[in-house]
Amino acid sequence: MSERTGRAARLAELSRELGAVTALLHGRLAERLGLSPTAYKCLDLVSRAPAPLSAGEIAEGVGLSTGAVTGVLDRLEEAGHVVRVADPDDRRRVRVRLAPSPVPAGTVEALAPVTEELVGTYGDAELAVIEDYCLRMISAVREAIDAGDERGLGAPRGGVARRPVGRRVVSRRAALPHLRGSRAPGGQ
Repeated sequence: MSERTGRAARLAELSRELGAVTALLHGRLAERLGLSPTAYKCLDLVSRAPAPLSAGEIAEGVGLSTGAVTGVLDRLEEAGHVVRVADPDDRRRVRVRLAPSPVPAGTVEALAPVTEELVGTYGDAELAVIEDYCLRMISAVREAIDAGDERGLGAPRGGVARRPVGRRVVSRRAALPHLRGSRAPGGQ
């Protein structure tokens, strides 16, 4: 095995490990907030959006039906995490944004100082490569999700795809273009 092949295999393994510990972190944060993993995913999506989202956008972003998301949003609103606001373009619709009170301490934002310190250890050229890798991996994972049945993802060993009850199969690439991994302002 060449050094490059070995490095690529190691990077693939580290990417999987990063995904696993990130999923564990999000699970723990959901527990700390008293939320289900699904409710936490919805809250996280709303918190990262630059503008209030419709229930349909949230449903598309987390891969649920709008009916299921409506129930989750009811619980998040009751807990004081989100508020529904009138859609300025269509008064018949509502959008969802974070509630005025901040999300309790101990959420992902608690990692900001650690992230800032770690980023400070890299030069601009290194950060550009890391950013490029992350963006490409996000895109590759989204493509794998979108092409799931064709690649065998989500299908049991027998090859017959199962469709989860109460969930829609959706294209996350079509959802929320501002969350699709576009480069930050000033990036290339």
